[in-house]
Amino acid sequence: MQILYFSKIHVGKKLLMYFMLFSSFISYAQSNYLKGYVINVNNDTLQGYIDYRNWGINPDRISFKNKLNENSILFTPKNIIKFKVNQDTYVGATVDMDISTLKSSKLSNEERPNLSRVTTFLQILVEGDKNLYYHQNSEHRVNFFIGNDGSFELLTFKKYIIKQGSKDLVGENNSFRGQLFKYLEDCSNIRNMVKNINYTKKSLIKLFNDNNFCTNSNAIYSVKNENIKLDLGIVSGVSSTNLNFSGTAFNDLASTEYSSSVNVFGGVFFNLNLPKNLNSWSINNELLYSSYNINGTYEDYENENINTTVFSEFDYSYIKLNTMIRYKYPSRNIQPYINIGISNGFAINDDNFKKTVSKFYADTNTKEEMAFAEGNARVYEQGFIAGIGSEINKMAFELRYEGGNGMSRLPGLGSKVTRIIALVRYKLN
Repeated sequence: MQILYFSKIHVGKKLLMYFMLFSSFISYAQSNYLKGYVINVNNDTLQGYIDYRNWGINPDRISFKNKLNENSILFTPKNIIKFKVNQDTYVGATVDMDISTLKSSKLSNEERPNLSRVTTFLQILVEGDKNLYYHQNSEHRVNFFIGNDGSFELLTFKKYIIKQGSKDLVGENNSFRGQLFKYLEDCSNIRNMVKNINYTKKSLIKLFNDNNFCTNSNAIYSVKNENIKLDLGIVSGVSSTNLNFSGTAFNDLASTEYSSSVNVFGGVFFNLNLPKNLNSWSINNELLYSSYNINGTYEDYENENINTTVFSEFDYSYIKLNTMIRYKYPSRNIQPYINIGISNGFAINDDNFKKTVSKFYADTNTKEEMAFAEGNARVYEQGFIAGIGSEINKMAFELRYEGGNGMSRLPGLGSKVTRIIALVRYKLN
């Protein structure tokens, strides 16, 4: 029994290791060359293909090919002025970047921005008579810039701590509003437009577009805001479930080797595809019906006249909510993916049964009871999920491991439910 228990833990750890290796591999191997162009420092335009990642964090280099069958060339902001691929346009720039955090738990009491000189690519959000640029670093700190003719001015915004007696309040340096008022002064209504504006991509793009309308100016380019995309569908599959007990108490349950239970399950899914990075990252949610019926026999055998046989059975059905983070390799046809997350199961059927047959020479005593008395079995099961699969058009196929904490609430008796799952998903939209 103990060997079997640890072997199932080993399976889970091994699948997690494969999960991490696969994640590293596809992150390294990902490429997505699309038609685009770069403008070098000599102001020459080079047509070709750029490895497009739909960057969430602004790149500090790009991979370029003149032809798809040629070797790639790396370009940095120091050797190209501008590049465009898949409607996204970036310019090379050396700018003063505010690297202070906006997280409330890590704010300082300094009102002034914490500037760092950085050479990077800025994304053009609006291009025309008035230009708006965007940058997000690896710490997810967002900065916006304005400027013309290769000059870039940081729009200043910072959160900081204000001491007020024994309380810490959050203050805001909103100097960017005054900068925008000056920069967009050709619009007569600009004061009303900027007085309450937020330091967000959506708000600032709208402001610049409204300004162009106000001044009868046409933007050469204006990026569209990317929104979360929702996928809905159905999911079904087969699960192989194993149950194990461990501990020094309740030796009859802990020493029993239980059969596996193979069952069909089904439900619906709703996935939130996050913007940027070619929708590679998503939050996946499933609402499922799942069940198992597991039994086993334990025999405490002293001799042919003295022995005890215990038969136990567990028949459980769950409504489960699974929540996972998924990374999908964004290829055009087959899209392999990995996901990892948690499961929350609520038992709608929790039958458990134990039959004990004791033999003492000619006397035989039979006792039937619940394996867990009322109150000793939990109806809420939590678990860990890791899976690997592939999407093909609207279909997806996945192999998944799940480990849950089972039903035992008894001190000295731990329970563990493990599942190996093969499933298929179909997207309805």
